[in-house]
Parts: sequence; C-alpha cells; structure tokens
Amino acid sequence: MFGMSSKEFWEEDPQLYWAYRTFYLKKQEEDFKRDNEYMWLQGMYIYEGFSIALHNIFSNQKKHYTDKPYNLGEKEEMQKNIDIDKVVAQQNNAWSRLI
Repeated sequence: MFGMSSKEFWEEDPQLYWAYRTFYLKKQEEDFKRDNEYMWLQGMYIYEGFSIALHNIFSNQKKHYTDKPYNLGEKEEMQKNIDIDKVVAQQNNAWSRLI
C-alpha cells in the first residue's frame, strides 16, 4: 500500500507528511519518464514496421523486420538514423520534397 495512513497524518511527526509527499512526487516523475521511454520504444517499433512495409511495396529490394529488440540506450543513435533516412528520402524522391 502506498501513502500515509490517517493515524500517521494526525498523530505522528509532521515531517512524515513531507517525506511521503517528496517521495510521491519523485515516484510520479520516474513513472512519467519510464512511460515516456516505453511510448518512444513502441513508436520505434511502429515506425520500423510501416517503413519496412512501404519500402517492400515500392522497392525491388526487400527489407526484414529487426531480429533483436531495441535497447533504450540506443535512442539517440536511432534518432540520428531516422534523420538520415529522411534526408535520403527527400534527395531521392521528388514527391517527398513537397512534404
């Protein structure tokens, strides 16, 4: 159980309230960061799935979905690869320049 009981709040040391509050706010912040990373990771899987599907439809060369799971530590490297892919697509495709 998480939180402060009414007995602790009314009958114990007032500093307990601030300790619970501080740790609650830290937990909320950590939960937000973790959820944000999970959402980013889910977006990467969706991005890769759509990009491979579109690549296989419009190209003679076939790509395959990744065999290993993503590591959250590789986030910055993957973002650089996505930016490079966007630049290459804009250079090679006339229709992508309009976007």
